[in-house]
Amino acid sequence: MIIKWRELASADLDRIVEYLEDRNVKAAYTVLEAIVAASRTLETFPNRGRPGRVAGTRELLAAKNYILVYEVDEDAGTVLIRRIFHTRQDR
Repeated sequence: MIIKWRELASADLDRIVEYLEDRNVKAAYTVLEAIVAASRTLETFPNRGRPGRVAGTRELLAAKNYILVYEVDEDAGTVLIRRIFHTRQDR
């Protein structure tokens, strides 16, 4: 599977890292690495996450307190990362 990032998901990741960098640089990069690593596991195991809150999506706990919301397109061989949410965030 090919992993693609929606613009909103990339913006979410940037926002998360910027927020954490202001508080703890090491934590920011640990979370960044965990989220990217989790997204890469979807290349091999695209249905690894649980069914999402929105029909047609899946959700994967990517890092402590951060959830990747994504779609799998088996026909196209792609996984589209749609958003990244903190577990306490009101979606």
